[in-house]
Amino acid sequence: MADGKFLYHVLTSLTPNGLWKQIAVPSRLYAKPAPEKPLAGARMGIKDIFRLEGTQLTMMSRAWTELYGPYEESAEYTKKLIELGAVIVGKTKMTSFASPEEPTDQWVDFHCPVNPRGDQYQSPSSSSTGAGISLAGCWKCASTRGLQRALFFAAQLQLYIDEGTTNQFTDRNFDTVGQFGRSLDDLHYIVSNTFDNIHQTFSDFPFKLLYPVEFYPLANEKQQALTEEFISVLEDFLGIKRTPFNLVEEWEKNPPKEAAGVVGAPY
Repeated sequence: MADGKFLYHVLTSLTPNGLWKQIAVPSRLYAKPAPEKPLAGARMGIKDIFRLEGTQLTMMSRAWTELYGPYEESAEYTKKLIELGAVIVGKTKMTSFASPEEPTDQWVDFHCPVNPRGDQYQSPSSSSTGAGISLAGCWKCASTRGLQRALFFAAQLQLYIDEGTTNQFTDRNFDTVGQFGRSLDDLHYIVSNTFDNIHQTFSDFPFKLLYPVEFYPLANEKQQALTEEFISVLEDFLGIKRTPFNLVEEWEKNPPKEAAGVVGAPY
């Protein structure tokens, strides 16, 4: 909940059975989008790697929470969302320090949230696990914010933006702010109102479609069939063919000096 200074506090109220914390979701009846408040009433969650004034950042690490208390200032992009009228309803879980941990066995300090899809025992996957799950299971949320990851695990949509579109302190070669949502219209509306330097015009469509062989084909045949169908549509529309490439091979051809011979993921 935000006071006049946009200072947030943790809601300690529990569900009737005492097992879960409740989420405060204000009514949209009091929020009407306007030019100065285009996101008025939009309910959003933010990944627990972004600062939110008045709340503690966990980074999904018990040691981190012992060292650092609640933050006195929100992250720049979080501030922008609030200033534009977005309602931050909570924070979403992630892997520890947004590292490449796989749910659920590699989650140690904090337990991985449950994927509501299927039999509820499917891996939610990736560092932005909580962001995807919050949309998969919570119809009250319009969007969540996190860092880039593949969304075919949750059958959702995501846009992540190139460097120079917002202030951030992480390495732009590896991280960039992104938005998750259920529709391209919602994503386009949110991104176009919150990111800078994206209103550009292009005279041509992309001429190369990269196909990373480390990620494809997918283990799930139905997912792979849908992926192949989508790629075929892109190929026909753009008049090009996919270009298979291997990340490890490309890395070995031109590795960064800082890697000192270490290949790929270990670096």
